[in-house]
Amino acid sequence: MPRCGGQGSRAAVHKRAPTQNQRPLLCALGLALGPMVALGLARFAYSLLLPAMRTDLSWSYGQAGTMNTANAVGYLAGALAAAPVTGRVGTRRVFAAGMVLAAAALLGAGLTESFALQLLLRLAAGLGAAGTFISGAALMARLGDRAPGRSGALLAVYTAGAGVGIVVSGFLVQPILITTGSGGWHLAWITLAGLATASALGAWPALRRVDEPAPRATSNPHRRPGWVAELWLPALGYLLFGAGYIAYVTFVIAYLHHIGFTAGEVTAFWTLLGLTVLAGVPLWGWLLDRLRSGHALALMNLVLAAGSLLPLLFSGTGGGLASAVIFGSAFLAVPAGMAHLARRQLPATAWMAAIGGLTVAFAIGQSIGPALAGLLADQHGGAALGLLLAVATLGTAALAYLASETQPYQRPQHRRTGTTIREVNRREAAE
Repeated sequence: MPRCGGQGSRAAVHKRAPTQNQRPLLCALGLALGPMVALGLARFAYSLLLPAMRTDLSWSYGQAGTMNTANAVGYLAGALAAAPVTGRVGTRRVFAAGMVLAAAALLGAGLTESFALQLLLRLAAGLGAAGTFISGAALMARLGDRAPGRSGALLAVYTAGAGVGIVVSGFLVQPILITTGSGGWHLAWITLAGLATASALGAWPALRRVDEPAPRATSNPHRRPGWVAELWLPALGYLLFGAGYIAYVTFVIAYLHHIGFTAGEVTAFWTLLGLTVLAGVPLWGWLLDRLRSGHALALMNLVLAAGSLLPLLFSGTGGGLASAVIFGSAFLAVPAGMAHLARRQLPATAWMAAIGGLTVAFAIGQSIGPALAGLLADQHGGAALGLLLAVATLGTAALAYLASETQPYQRPQHRRTGTTIREVNRREAAE
């Protein structure tokens, strides 16, 4: 079976050049179904269902925030387990298993009203999401090494799958809730579970064709886990991003309901958010391949802070929709930027450990964000506090990424030998 970005003989490559050039993009599109399920459905769709679930189940803001904290704790557990589990069973198997677990958790969420069971299901959805997203990012980093001039764009295509999930869930969930009332959240979760199952089947052909990342071998000094420790400032920025973006995503729909958005306007907001994720793919992919990593990531977080602030400054429909455009254009570019930073700065054998380690920092941030925002919302003025928390943490994240540019690791070469990372990867692939 042809591999994504595979080489083959020189003559064969020459004859199949158009197909080989297209194959990495086709694989990226197939693997993008992973983020669609892991993020677009298993995480972000909860924001659409939250107002109906709060009404039907009489939850406080604190309880609502705890649900996404449980999801984030599951994501954290998945991030911690990602490197050892993929090393034992394989990256592609973890990707597929994560999609199946997320689909099962979505189905379960539609079948129970128990707060405790909903917490466990949100945790399971986070665990599956982490397995899929992290292993998929490692597969995409491997694919990007086959097409180095397009690695940032390919990673942006991969993460944009979550944008597709946002758009699709917006079109599915709101009509169900409008038709069936607040109790319709049961049917909405079950519908999303069916879509997740179909997506897992759809991702399988691309998953079979992409190469497994190179296994880590500690006997080579270029492959030591110490590489990950050099990325502590980007990790801090990623932690702050995790807290800020999830505070916005968790409470923005509740805030829009509070300021008078109709169901149709909420659907328009959510759909616009997802569409601008897709529209931002070519821009951020282009910037990732041309800017220094810290500069690109700082710019993304400044854009996100501005998008979080807009609905607080302008409470009408225009302010809310402008927030969707600005926030949506950048928020899923940050995970692509972090995976691209790892691919750019580290040898191939360190990618899985680096992406997993950075994602741990991100998961800690998004574990703290929803619960903190929910407690503030209950005590000090509602969902607007969630958006203020997002503004503060995302702005601070931008400063951390800018500060990372002063660190010596921000060079596309090995510090001791002067060997470029691309040459190190080529040497490891030959081994």
